[in-house]
Amino acid sequence: GIGAGQTIHLYLIPEVENRIRQELSLVDVKSLDSFRLHVPAWLLVNSMKMESMQLVQLSLQELHNIWRTRALEALLVDVDTNKTKHSSGQRLLRFHQSLALRPCIEAFRVQVSYAIAAQVPVPRAITDTIQELTALHATLLEPSDYDRVAQVTARVATLMDMSSDMHLNAEVVHENEAEAEEEAEEEAEQEEQKMSAYPRDDEHPVPWSTDALLQSPSTGDAFYPLSLFQAQSACRAIAFPGTMLVSGNYFRRRWIGLGERRLKNIGFLMEWYPNAIQNHLKERIGVHFVTLVATGLPPTDAAAQAIHLASQDPMITSVATEGYVVALSLAEGETIRRMLHCAHPVFTSSRVQLHMSDGALVESSHRAGPSLAHLPEALQSFRFFNNEMYYTPEQVAALLSGLTSVPLHWRHDFFQSTLRLRRRERQLWGDTPLAKVFTKEDEWHLLSARAKMEQFQRGIKAKKISLVTAWHRFDVNNHGRLSYDELLRCFESFQLGFSPGDLNEIIGLMEGQQDGVTIAKLAHAFDVDLLVESMVDKSNKPDEHTQDPWLCVVCTFQNDGLVTSCVMCNEPRDHTKQVAEVAQTWQCENCTFINPIAETTCAVCEMGASGRREVPKDKWICDPEQGGCTYFNLKTAFYCDVCNRARPDLATHRF
Repeated sequence: GIGAGQTIHLYLIPEVENRIRQELSLVDVKSLDSFRLHVPAWLLVNSMKMESMQLVQLSLQELHNIWRTRALEALLVDVDTNKTKHSSGQRLLRFHQSLALRPCIEAFRVQVSYAIAAQVPVPRAITDTIQELTALHATLLEPSDYDRVAQVTARVATLMDMSSDMHLNAEVVHENEAEAEEEAEEEAEQEEQKMSAYPRDDEHPVPWSTDALLQSPSTGDAFYPLSLFQAQSACRAIAFPGTMLVSGNYFRRRWIGLGERRLKNIGFLMEWYPNAIQNHLKERIGVHFVTLVATGLPPTDAAAQAIHLASQDPMITSVATEGYVVALSLAEGETIRRMLHCAHPVFTSSRVQLHMSDGALVESSHRAGPSLAHLPEALQSFRFFNNEMYYTPEQVAALLSGLTSVPLHWRHDFFQSTLRLRRRERQLWGDTPLAKVFTKEDEWHLLSARAKMEQFQRGIKAKKISLVTAWHRFDVNNHGRLSYDELLRCFESFQLGFSPGDLNEIIGLMEGQQDGVTIAKLAHAFDVDLLVESMVDKSNKPDEHTQDPWLCVVCTFQNDGLVTSCVMCNEPRDHTKQVAEVAQTWQCENCTFINPIAETTCAVCEMGASGRREVPKDKWICDPEQGGCTYFNLKTAFYCDVCNRARPDLATHRF
């Protein structure tokens, strides 16, 4: 038997493997060896499901037997009573004449239908099905039969309790899938438009000689320092460590100023030590030669033995004096890996290690050797360059060490300028460990609250909530100041899914006093223009000008504001569109053009009613805080017509 000499060879086809992974989704299946335990578990789960299904079927059969037994008894009594009173032909018609016998026949009928519903059937609880069947055959049941029905219902109710969570999860999954399909269609349209905006010319790979690996890089070689990298002319280069290089086939510097290019993801990093093997041999030969000559050997023999001994010495484990980490293109990485497999002669002089973008070692030309003193800083800096956002505390420390000489706002500008040129599912970093890189260390304790504040503002914009109106509504004393309790109730009324603790963290960011926060400070914190908001609120009120006098369009008589029809000709006020001129229009302070009050910006110079430049309703601004050009673009465009930056409200979409 098994465990006593018998062995089982397990073969899994991909379909079965996927089914096991789906059923055991809570188990982290990383290796094939773990399937030795997961296969019996999966079989046990399937067996339990089949047993529960059989229990439901047997319970339904037991229910049907209750009323079928009563129906059969009624039919047998009818046969014994009427078999001698009527002929066989007359007895065939008794079911049409007797209403009491029809349910007895219906109890044995099983309806077979091939009709297909017009919509997906909604899962029903088994207890609801039992109640429906019991009500349908109530005429056949006796009072004692209901006790048995209750027993069956209680038995299957336990299954419903255990599976209710699964039904709920299934409904949530269906809703999420529908939303994901809609988002995928929208993203495909955006991706198609964005892809057409990037030039693809001059992207053919430029070959370079393998001799370039034998000497340190210089100007005009295949590699250049990452500190010189610029995605575009407006993107400022930052001082990355000098050991970080970029291949010209990954991104060519001559592309700068010729339009924006999509940045490829970093696939391979090459840890490169030029002439490391040769320099090591020279050093060891010198040491052995001096030692052998001191023993009295002739110089010629000592040199020969020194070469032999040096070739057998292992690589020293001290820190390398000269080395680089190079970002390669995918084709270059595959070529270097092929050279390592074929033992290319260049690796007799230089040492190379091939890493993935996360630093995992893929291939190495030699088993051991010295490493760069600042290798962790270089690897994490390349992850920063690759726009990755999740780091461990040790990785954050290494990244901060590599970017010590770079100011915070330069780091932010560089990261944002490269992020929008890549395909990334996540565009927001406020709630990720990367936020520490863009924040002073003494403000790290505020990162969580700031991230929640950003999410809170996005929720307000999505629901189109008028903050000024809400603040005034909860200002009970009408003194332009909200207490912290009033502010908490105000934010809770938005129903954005934040807990009271989260809202208290957001409120803690407000610069208020002990008695509360003024509406002016709230407007500053949420970047709200009080003048514009008040004008918009006035324009949205239908009865704003009911107190103003109005002119009748028929007789031009000036009526009181409270009158709904003309005093002279009885013309209803609803038919006239005239109201007081001051309340219906506003004059631009810049060009003196008279604009309707419903418009928040001037139709001529696009200045706002406050005298500042405002964004029109049908346009969006290229955000200058993210390096934009402040150009107003139509809302039908996903990218700026001038600098090709993405719309700020598309930051959560994947490209």
